[in-house]
Amino acid sequence: MAEQRQVLKVRPGITDLASIEFRNENELLASTHSPEDFYIQEIMPKKLELNMKYIARANLGFDLLIIFQTLWRVILD
Repeated sequence: MAEQRQVLKVRPGITDLASIEFRNENELLASTHSPEDFYIQEIMPKKLELNMKYIARANLGFDLLIIFQTLWRVILD
């Protein structure tokens, strides 16, 4: 838990790994009979994992990669 609290210390940006991975979050939640449970049990742990991955690798190059991936997804989707 203490490790996960590190996520709260990082300033949010305009995009992140979780935004790319869960760009269809609304559709995922709408497809289940219990959206709140699905979010807590499935999505939130994965988002925390992705945010921890970002914290471990945070640098300008990684930020640029995330921005590029976001733009790529916007164009393709």
